[in-house]
Amino acid sequence: MPYPSVQDINGEVLLAFRDTIPTTVVPTTLVVDTHGQVATRVIGPVTYNTLKGILKDEIALGEANR
Repeated sequence: MPYPSVQDINGEVLLAFRDTIPTTVVPTTLVVDTHGQVATRVIGPVTYNTLKGILKDEIALGEANR
């Protein structure tokens, strides 16, 4: 997938989002929009197809709001 991704091995990124997601729930996937806002949050495992669908929807939404 051609998008930026973060592997948070030390948990630093997770702690930065502690007001957005529970820090005790792993794995958690956040999709952040071009404005730096959390557009989608998935708590628990996410499949490739689910993530691909989320990104497709977010890209379409971003293009519609231009």
